Amino acid sequence: MHAIYGSSLRGIPQERSFAHLVRFFPQLSCVAVHDARLVGYATGRVHRGFLTKGSAAFLFSIAVDSSARGEGIGRALMEYFVDSARSLGLRELDLEVERDNVAARALYESFGMKILDSQPTGQRSTSYMAGKL
Repeated sequence: MHAIYGSSLRGIPQERSFAHLVRFFPQLSCVAVHDARLVGYATGRVHRGFLTKGSAAFLFSIAVDSSARGEGIGRALMEYFVDSARSLGLRELDLEVERDNVAARALYESFGMKILDSQPTGQRSTSYMAGKL
């Protein structure tokens, strides 16, 4: 997971947060394996939702190995992540996305997520997105 995380980054790595999430919040982590090789993951945590202010899923990181992109793995990971969040009783999904990452934004929008104007991230290059599950 760490290698895919590092190779997929466009922004500043948050390696300590990444390691902490994977270690302490496995209920919101999933991986994709093809031919006995890890090709993608999604990991997150439960936090206070932007929309509902109740317990919500926060997708911290999702990535697919460059050799496996374009095969629907990102969508499958999102579907599994959303299903896992719902199984925990969570009804909202939040995340941070780079503004110029058109493919990621399109994927998240296809799950009903919208960019929040009222939630500044503190970084000019990113936006928060949220949607109800």
